[in-house]
This record gives sequence, C-alpha cells and structure tokens, in this order.
Amino acid sequence: ITLRLPPHLLPTDEVSRASLAAVHSIYVKDDDIQVERPYTPLYGIETDTNEHPGRMVFWIKKYPRGEVGRWLHSKKPEEKIEIRGPVVTWDYAKDMQLHNWDEIVMISGGTGITPFFQLLQARFGPSAHPAKDALQRPHLTLLHGSPSPSTLPPDPIMSTLHEYSRRHRDAFTMKVFVEQDGERDSMLALAPGRITRVAIEEALVQRQLRQPPDSASSSWLVSPIRWLWSTSASGRRTADEQKAKRVLFLVCGPEPMIESLAGPRPKTRADIERTGVLGELGYGATQIRRL
Repeated sequence: ITLRLPPHLLPTDEVSRASLAAVHSIYVKDDDIQVERPYTPLYGIETDTNEHPGRMVFWIKKYPRGEVGRWLHSKKPEEKIEIRGPVVTWDYAKDMQLHNWDEIVMISGGTGITPFFQLLQARFGPSAHPAKDALQRPHLTLLHGSPSPSTLPPDPIMSTLHEYSRRHRDAFTMKVFVEQDGERDSMLALAPGRITRVAIEEALVQRQLRQPPDSASSSWLVSPIRWLWSTSASGRRTADEQKAKRVLFLVCGPEPMIESLAGPRPKTRADIERTGVLGELGYGATQIRRL
C-alpha cells in the first residue's frame, strides 16, 4: 500500500529530517471505528530530495480480525486518510551514542520484518540518507521466520534483502526460517523450523560472538581451539576480544514470539529481568529491544 503526504507536510528543517533517520512508524486512523494502528514505511518518508516526495510504501497484511488493515485495503486511489507521525520506534543514533554497539542482531516474524527493512534500506539503499554515515559501524544480522514459504514477505522485500546480503557480506548476514514446507520461487535458501535457541546460537557462533557448543566428537578439540587462537596477524580478534563485543538484539513480530525469545514487554519492575531465550543465553535487559 502506498500513501503520499501533501507537500506542505513534508519535513523541511534539519531537525525534522534527522528524526527520519531513526526507525519510525506512522499511525493510521480508521475513522469508521476511531481506532489507529502503527505501520512502518519500508523506505521511510521520501523527502523533497527524492523522486517521489512524500511517498510512503507499506507492507500491510489483510487479517480477518485486523480492523485497520482491512479498512486500508478497502480504500481507493486518491482517497484521503488521517495519519499521525512519524513516531520513533527505535532511535538508532541515540542507542549507538549510548552503547556503541559492535553487532546488532535483528529477529523478526511476519510483518515484524518491516522496521528492520527500513533500517537496512537506510544503510544499504540507493538513496542518500542524513544518517547514512552513522549507520556504517555495527555488523547487522537478520533472522526472519514465517509459517510457510507462501507467507514470506513479498518479493520486493526478499529480493532486496538477498541483494544486500550478497553485496555486503562483511556488513550484513541473514537467514530465513519457515515452519512448513511449500513452494515459492525464491533465491534464498530457507531453513526449516522456527527461530529457536539453537538457531540463535548458531548465528552467534557464525559471527564468533559465542563459542561453539560442546560436542562429544573430536571436532570439540579442534574447532574451539582454532577459534580461540585466531591471531592478530590474520586480522581477526582473539576469543577474549570477541567476548568483549557489544551485542544488541532487536526483536519484532507476534507477541508470543517476542515473549518467548525476549521476554514480555516490561509492565512491572520484575518483568524487566524476564528476557526469554536471550536471557538464557546470558544477555541482559540492556541488550534487548522489543519493537
């Protein structure tokens, strides 16, 4: 779904433009039932420096019980709707300034991939972005899960992500999981199953953020030692240096998935320390953001 802001509402000052560097969303109001829902523009809000000023492109699924989504899908071209925003979902620049993360691991399910696509588009996309230089440092890993190949994000999203992972191998890694078999033309290799603790551990081991789990086989004697003695001459860090890497996890998707992997959204002080699978892996509340 594509929406377009009228010219007089486009951000013009530097402060307003800078706010678009963060991951942000737009609230769409269903004026029939007076309910609003947040949606993430995939490419942000195109400003007057772009080819289509004011344009916002969304991936919005039409769920049977999704009132606002169904209402939006019923609209015709050129109809006007009421929106509010942009509202910052996660302030990248502020978080980086406070913590200077070395690695950002994004875990998504369903349409929860949209804020991560917006972030990746800001970093690797063709359009110049006010904060593009600031987005260069941390390595980005994306783990995305869908029920089946047919429910994966649409091809414009998946093909773009595949291209980013191919062109920027040193800066971006991705893996896509599907719970059920099915046919879909895809250039991506699909991993079977859900995003589990094992899947997260494997991604962290691949990035040398964790040691491989112990094994009864002789490979236990080889792999960890080889990993431990990565020499400075090869340009890689030692195990102690790897352990010191600052890692941030961003989780977005259905609430049951978020609660399982990252713990519930904090409502009480006790909830803050409930961090799900990521907590079991040793990561604290300060390293987890639920979007």
